[in-house]
Amino acid sequence: MPTIKLGNGVTARTFTPPPQSFQPLKATRRDLLRYGFPPQPKEPPLLRLWEVALSRPLEMIQPRFRTLVEVDYKLPKTSTAPAAPPHPPPMRSNVIGGATVTAAAGQGTVRWVGGTWTIPNIYPHVGSENGVGYPFLTEVFISGKASTSSLAVGWSGLVFYSGRSIQRRHGVWWRWAPGDFTGLSNFFVDPGDTLGCVICLDLGSTVRARLSFHNLTTSQATSFIVTAPSGTELTGDTAGWLIQNGVVDFHGPFIARFGEFYIDECNAGTTDSPAILHPAQAIYLIDFDTGEDVAYTNILSDTLLQFRYVGA
Repeated sequence: MPTIKLGNGVTARTFTPPPQSFQPLKATRRDLLRYGFPPQPKEPPLLRLWEVALSRPLEMIQPRFRTLVEVDYKLPKTSTAPAAPPHPPPMRSNVIGGATVTAAAGQGTVRWVGGTWTIPNIYPHVGSENGVGYPFLTEVFISGKASTSSLAVGWSGLVFYSGRSIQRRHGVWWRWAPGDFTGLSNFFVDPGDTLGCVICLDLGSTVRARLSFHNLTTSQATSFIVTAPSGTELTGDTAGWLIQNGVVDFHGPFIARFGEFYIDECNAGTTDSPAILHPAQAIYLIDFDTGEDVAYTNILSDTLLQFRYVGA
């Protein structure tokens, strides 16, 4: 299990892929841990998700990492526990859209979060200049007002015109801030693929977590252990399921056109409560200059979010 040193004191520990005959649902706890599979959970809702995920075909890989050059961004502050349905009016942000949930008093800190979504095709704006790139990122995350770090995993894309053709660059990534954005150079997710992502802090730990990626379309999957940047801890009170624009500057490029897509299996959990948390606070993405809405988020059910692009 090699340990890889990254910037800011962050480390990642990877696992040797299992043999082709390996059957995770029949494996011992020791063998699951040996090959990087999450151990069988005790909570019935989590057990169902675990059984569904591991019953599908899996091609476990040992990931390779590369540092990504991205512009930093800040998440909006949340100050209150989620209200009971109906949900509160949407917030608005010029950086992100999506939905969050805040752990209520007595639930402890957010320990895990997961989501599944089909990657949309993204497009430049109508009339955009040749070579001007438009970003699009989608992610699940854990953060906290009093925390000294935050942790996110997801997929990002960039689209631009090159002459008369549309060019796209994209890939999956993770970031334990204030550490760097780190891409997975041998884990592939294309538009149209369905991606599942999970963040899970080790029990009793604020500095060590397991990150899991699963391309349900190609059956490729990976799981690895990461540690927090030096001198920081993650004591999150908020989980989220987001899109964001990978801020370049306050006048663009803005987010790529993405039409409509959904994030499903939106679940999160805390350290001190068996309750499963779901999206409660919608966030609309607005244009930097005009203040007009660019992307709506609709909370369709406890676990399902709809994102709609309504910009130019």
